Amino acid sequence: MHDYYLGGAHNFAADRELADGVLRIFPRASELAMTNRFFLRDALRRMHAAGIRQFLDLGAGIPTVGALHAVAQDLDPACRVLAVDREAVVVSRTRALLADNPFADVVQADLRDVDLVLGSAPGRRLIDGEKPLGILVGGVLHFLSESDEPEKAIFDYHREVAPGSHLALSHIVFSRQGDDGCPPGARERIGDLYARSSGALEWRTLPEVARLFGPFSLVDPGLAPLGCWRTGEYVADSASPPLPAVAGLARKR
Repeated sequence: MHDYYLGGAHNFAADRELADGVLRIFPRASELAMTNRFFLRDALRRMHAAGIRQFLDLGAGIPTVGALHAVAQDLDPACRVLAVDREAVVVSRTRALLADNPFADVVQADLRDVDLVLGSAPGRRLIDGEKPLGILVGGVLHFLSESDEPEKAIFDYHREVAPGSHLALSHIVFSRQGDDGCPPGARERIGDLYARSSGALEWRTLPEVARLFGPFSLVDPGLAPLGCWRTGEYVADSASPPLPAVAGLARKR
C-alpha cells in the first residue's frame, strides 16, 4: 500500500484496492506517504552530515520511490544500509533488487527482535557496533499496539548502539482538539480498513509519540508536524494544511 501511495510499481491488486479505499476516506494519504519519505530522506542527510555512514531502515518495505539506501549511497557510495522487514515477499523482492549492491542488504525479522536484527549475518556484515548508527523507523510504530511494547524496542536499540547514533521516527497522531488534519470519523473508518487486512492502526497523541523516543534526546526542531518536511527540507512556517502525523530526529549522547 505504501508503495502504491508513492506511485511505485511493487504492489498487488489487493494493495491497490485497500489503498484506494483509504484514499476515498482520506484523499491526502498519498501526500502523507510522500511527505514521510521527504522527512526520512532529510533525516538521513542530517545523519550523514553528523558523520554517520551506516543506517538501519526498520520496517523498510520494498525499495521504492526515494529508497533510503539509494539516498545514502548517493551521498557516499560506501554507506552501508540494512533494511528490516517481517514480510517474506517483501524480503524476497528486496533481496533481488539489492543483489548487486555489496553495501546494502535485508533481513527478515520483527523490528522488535533487536538481537536477531543486529546479530543476523547481514547485520554483522554491514553494521559496526563501535560506530554511530542511523536508525530510521518511518510510519511503522503506529502498527504496534501498547501490548507490542514499541517503546521497549527503542530502549533496546539505544542500549546496543554507539554514542552519536541517531533515531528518526515518524508516526500518525490525533489531537483531542480536532486540529490534526484528519476529517471527522476518518480515523475510525481507516482503522476498520486496516484491521481487516494488514493490521490495526494505533493513533497516539503527541505526548504518547514523544515517549516512543525513549532515552534518545530530540534535536532541533524537536517533534514537529510531518507537513513541515513537505519540500524535503524542514520549513517551520509551512502554511500548508496539517497532516495527521508528526516526526522527529533524536540522538544518543
